[in-house]
Amino acid sequence: MKAILLGFGLLLSAGVWASSLGDTARIHDLWTKKDTAAQVKKLDKDQEMKLFDRTEKEAERRIRILSTEETEALLRSNSSGQEISGQEIKMFGKPHFYIKSSRRQQYGRFRGHWCGINLGFLNIANADYSGYEAYDGFMDPDYSQSITLQANIFEKSLSLVPRNNFGLVLGLGLEYQHMQMDQKNISFRRENHQIVPYRVPSEWDMKKNFFKNIYLTVPLLLEFQVPAKYSKRFHVSAGVVGGIRLHTKTKLVYYNENGNKKKNKKTDYYYVQPVKADLMAQAGYGWLHFWGTYSLTRLFQSGKGPEIHPYSLGAGISF
Repeated sequence: MKAILLGFGLLLSAGVWASSLGDTARIHDLWTKKDTAAQVKKLDKDQEMKLFDRTEKEAERRIRILSTEETEALLRSNSSGQEISGQEIKMFGKPHFYIKSSRRQQYGRFRGHWCGINLGFLNIANADYSGYEAYDGFMDPDYSQSITLQANIFEKSLSLVPRNNFGLVLGLGLEYQHMQMDQKNISFRRENHQIVPYRVPSEWDMKKNFFKNIYLTVPLLLEFQVPAKYSKRFHVSAGVVGGIRLHTKTKLVYYNENGNKKKNKKTDYYYVQPVKADLMAQAGYGWLHFWGTYSLTRLFQSGKGPEIHPYSLGAGISF
């Protein structure tokens, strides 16, 4: 009987001692992304936890948890401008889950600059017309009339640093390349497994000679933004944009010998590469940016046409 009473007494003492330690809470540190167990002072039933949201005009923006008695004393001691100590809190019923203060919360979320509309001039670089000496330069564009239009419709941004100002940008978009040929009286067709240029009939009064491509684009960009603490930031990004060809066609606009306006359109793939990879760089502030691309892949398949690498320069707005 004495042994039973002694055991009961020990259990009761252990319970009292455990209850005096306070509540055990799961602490989640947003900086290290780790969970730890900690003892939080237990409040009486007639006490409440108070949250203090400090505004931007003050030195800090943190939500603190303090017991009723501690609050008044610490607020009085803070009148000199000293920082209040405590913990940030999120409450999800019982038990409570407390969240430590974190420097990460001083910075806004990372948001890349892909979604939006880009408009630029289209030109070509490193052109090689070997095998086309009789039609040298037949693919050279009139760059003042040749454009690239990009409509970027989906974006996923992934922050890579705690300051949320450097990260990876993925997305989806459409690119329309509208190239107007400088030599309006020379077009081309697909013949004998290659691109074959030809001169249009001399009686045609040529007005426009177009070559158009539409691509589905997928970017992989790294972006850096400053200053980190503000929502409007100067941003610089660079990376690779992949493209899948969706549509290709040529279009001739001319007047025939009777003076009637005619349009000659033909949709074909013309041995254009089914996929492409472009280098892309852009820089801007807020919603406005300037951008440029250069195609790492040649426009036409190897041995099927002249070696041409399109590039574009322009400006855009971000959504």
